Amino acid sequence: MKIKEMVIDTSMQSGKEKEGDCQAEVEKTP
Repeated sequence: MKIKEMVIDTSMQSGKEKEGDCQAEVEKTP
């Protein structure tokens, strides 16, 4: 749940450029 919140925060901050990076991190983190 915390990771999803972080992804949204990062997505809003860097737009879609960081969305790909966040998605990769989510895949690495169970």
